[in-house]
Amino acid sequence: MQAYIANSDVQGLIPMDEEIPPRSGHVAACVGNKLLVWGGYQDENEASDRYLPVKDVWLYSVEFNKWTKQVTSGQYPPGLSGASSCILDKYWYILFGHMENGNMNMVYRLNLQTFCWETREYHSTEPSPRDKTSVWVYKDKIYCFAGFGPPVFNSEYLCDYGEFFEDPTIQWSPIRSWNNQLLVFDPQTWEWSNPKCKGFPPVPRAAHGAALAGSKLFVFGGRHDMSRRNDLHCLDMTSLTWSGELNPLGDIPCGRSWHAFRAISNSKVLLYGGYTTDQRPLGDAWLLDVVALQWTRLDILQKHTRLWHTMDITSSGDIVIFGGCSNDILRSDLQSRHVNEVVLFRIEPKTLLRCCLEMVFKHKEKTKPYWKMLPTLLQQWLCQRLHAQNTSPHPALHIQWLESPALGS
Repeated sequence: MQAYIANSDVQGLIPMDEEIPPRSGHVAACVGNKLLVWGGYQDENEASDRYLPVKDVWLYSVEFNKWTKQVTSGQYPPGLSGASSCILDKYWYILFGHMENGNMNMVYRLNLQTFCWETREYHSTEPSPRDKTSVWVYKDKIYCFAGFGPPVFNSEYLCDYGEFFEDPTIQWSPIRSWNNQLLVFDPQTWEWSNPKCKGFPPVPRAAHGAALAGSKLFVFGGRHDMSRRNDLHCLDMTSLTWSGELNPLGDIPCGRSWHAFRAISNSKVLLYGGYTTDQRPLGDAWLLDVVALQWTRLDILQKHTRLWHTMDITSSGDIVIFGGCSNDILRSDLQSRHVNEVVLFRIEPKTLLRCCLEMVFKHKEKTKPYWKMLPTLLQQWLCQRLHAQNTSPHPALHIQWLESPALGS
């Protein structure tokens, strides 16, 4: 079953009479040609209320350049940063994260047809709380790798396999650690497992990137100890075998954490932004060919430095980058600049139908009397586009269309 979002007449959907708040450490996912955004935090709020409202899910229409806010119901997650998410069937799953009083190890899911949240008790040993882990779906199960949270000292948490490396900079309780566990969540039974992997796994890390290309999971970068790394690893999902560190061709991206790393096909993975060991926010873009095992740096028209942002791809092939911090997030003497900007990469030409519709809309003064002669779906598209134009985005929402031929194929 493929996920889809309920129609816009669902109770609780609010037209954008307010702009989406800037944020970092949020989660986002594309369903069709819409981007869903939830959670994260911003420094403008008081310390006790810096997490974004948990009832609000924001939907961005790539086709109409329009935000709407969906007020949800049910068992909400707490306010979180550094959570992870994925789409499976009709649900949007939110896993792990950091809340006001520490790390979390719960799973919440949002029904995309009713916009109602739910969670359940686990029917197995729980994984340890953590944030800044990576999540992906493979054969109807949810996989998680690594993260940052309290170490496992006893059998209270799931720890059959994997290593924990304590953060030496923390001089007070609670101690937190990086890990390299592979965890598997079964949404049918609500059970966790910690399978044994073959090969040579990456060192423990967090705030890394993980991208599933076919049956291969590629892991790049992340923080371990005092460094932000640029090593590349591959996990064969069919045998759960780690490759050890790979040696790709071409120039290599510098070490980083808090970057976005997303497969855009079964052979290409896109890397965008991040944060270096010497605390520089990045605005570069790289393409990894996982077949040739080669990096290519992309020339982009306008750089947007981003860290702790999100990136996903729509059903039409648009890569949507949203939010994040645009300056040094760890400088105590500097106000963090969280953003609410959308940046789009187009990886293939628009369809002929889309081009025709946009041309009809461009000349709407002449064509509108004839819209009623079009098929119903095309009429609806034009009317929705007209409504979106009449309720135009606020000036704080900046759209950058970035095109690069290297992203094709």
